[in-house]
Amino acid sequence: MPQLTILTPSLRLGGAERSLVRLVNLLAEHDWSIHLIVFSPDDNELIQELRADVQAHVLGIRRSSNPILWALVHGLLRRLKPDVVMGWSTYANLVAVVTRWKGDQWRLVLNERNYVPEMFHKTRTGTCSRRLILNAIRTLYRRADIVTANSKQGCRFLQRFIGGGTKYFHIPNMIELSSLAECGDEQPYGLPENTEGPKLLALGRLDRQKGFDIALEAMVRVRAVRPWSLVIVGEGPERIGLKNMAGDLGLRNAVHWLGARANPFGYYRWADIVIVPSRFEGFPNVVLEAMACGRAVICSDCQTGPSELTDEGRYGVLVPPEDPDSLADAILALGDDPTRRSSLGDAAARYVADMYDVSVVEPMILEVLGVASPIT
Repeated sequence: MPQLTILTPSLRLGGAERSLVRLVNLLAEHDWSIHLIVFSPDDNELIQELRADVQAHVLGIRRSSNPILWALVHGLLRRLKPDVVMGWSTYANLVAVVTRWKGDQWRLVLNERNYVPEMFHKTRTGTCSRRLILNAIRTLYRRADIVTANSKQGCRFLQRFIGGGTKYFHIPNMIELSSLAECGDEQPYGLPENTEGPKLLALGRLDRQKGFDIALEAMVRVRAVRPWSLVIVGEGPERIGLKNMAGDLGLRNAVHWLGARANPFGYYRWADIVIVPSRFEGFPNVVLEAMACGRAVICSDCQTGPSELTDEGRYGVLVPPEDPDSLADAILALGDDPTRRSSLGDAAARYVADMYDVSVVEPMILEVLGVASPIT
């Protein structure tokens, strides 16, 4: 039985982490022996969704730059003797590279889950830190056997940025449509009663990347002409700041904050429109999941993923990133047109079934693990 060991910073309630759980459970069905090495001591709610035959090793160290973490990971890999080691996200990728010593025989696969240039924004990291991390990616990723990205655009960027010495594959996020009905049957809770107008939903981690502040600014413009409200599902470091911003903008009674939810599908089913105002993405699971549920989606045309996911706006509405006016116009137009919402959602669900169901993505994953010819 081949063994795969995957490194990940955490298994919190997030899009990248949900994608990882889907991948792990899929591979376990194919008689792979799967070990997960999880860095963080907490925020690991998704561990409970792993199959019983998947083994998780929680190391309890948050910072990927900690040499103690590197030593623990290397020792564990030496003991497990995997056939393939896979990093999941930038920091896990870097740890996977630095813990692969001369003589280690496992195949090394790195998975980039986000748009690298925007991850280290100057407002969050100093110039020196940004350059250091980007140079580490450019230098160290070349030591991998395979580098993957979940969008075609992201894969092309990495190939240009890193250069030769490794193979590049595009592996999009996937969704298991056969289990979607069961997931969506779970009743959502905490939703407002008797909302006027279309039911608007934004879902994700409350941080700068996801652009919830842009959605709040757009709602001010929407509320100027329609008495509609917005439901936000998610947690994150900007929750208090965003709630204060909503109050300052006069939206205290127009925005409903539900916190994080382990199962988002009941909330997609409730919604008429799902709003994704991200500043940047890798391949946004919220868009993928909402489309799979047959919901009309409005998302920013940011780097990377939304354009690819919606087939350049054919199966979802794209608006310029960081543009509250355009977002408000799109919400009003789609909110006033239930026929278009329905047809857009139906078409989106069919498109996702054809392109991103597990039955479609699975061969790509197995191709990478078997080191077949890379996709160009």
